[in-house]
Amino acid sequence: MPLLVQDVRYDLHTLIGTPGFTAIAVAVLALGIGVNATVFSLVNTLFLRPLPVSDPGTVVRVYSKRYSNTPLRSYLEYRARNSTLAGLAAFQMQSFGLRIDADTEHGFGQIVSGDYLANAFQTSREIAAIRAALSFCSWMPRTRITIT
Repeated sequence: MPLLVQDVRYDLHTLIGTPGFTAIAVAVLALGIGVNATVFSLVNTLFLRPLPVSDPGTVVRVYSKRYSNTPLRSYLEYRARNSTLAGLAAFQMQSFGLRIDADTEHGFGQIVSGDYLANAFQTSREIAAIRAALSFCSWMPRTRITIT
């Protein structure tokens, strides 16, 4: 134990004697910890946290062809003939041009069926009224709204 105390005193004396090195070391450690926390939060949100549905083990993804979108006609037929699944929803990734005032910005989003939004909205009237839904990250930087 006395050797540990002696080593810690020596290390502290060395760090105090070289403030430039100490500042860089602390900054690198802080940056590393921050990046690690950010990456973990992203991985946790995307891969580790269960889906926000009542029974995530029953959610399945259906493809008609590998690595391609299912045509709308096929989706409508699947939905009409469905007798085993509680519901069927469709989505497709899409590139969009988002026009705000005179500026057009490129972005990515999804085209989704009404069933896709059924957990977020209460009535089919609310779902039918939706023309576009923007994420918080899409609209917030373009407004002057302050959220407290």
